Amino acid sequence: MPEQFNVHLFERATESGVVYGSKAVGKSPLMLAISVRESLREAVAAFGAGGSTVELASPATPEAVFWAIERVCLQAKDNPDDAVGPPLIASVP
Repeated sequence: MPEQFNVHLFERATESGVVYGSKAVGKSPLMLAISVRESLREAVAAFGAGGSTVELASPATPEAVFWAIERVCLQAKDNPDDAVGPPLIASVP
């Protein structure tokens, strides 16, 4: 962080030809990125009990998704009465 950070706001900053003079650039890509992460989180939740909360690290790397699935599956294994479907954890020798 710089020691001094100056910001100047324009009093009447508008863009002609857009809704209400909007300068909203980047909002859509950000929201799309969040929707992808939330879709991954919901898909991981499908491995566990209905209504369970899933913690998914950001960035949602393949490794982060894998570990989130592991946690959800272990929770389902520990509480089989809450599980939605058959157990999904394979035993590894």
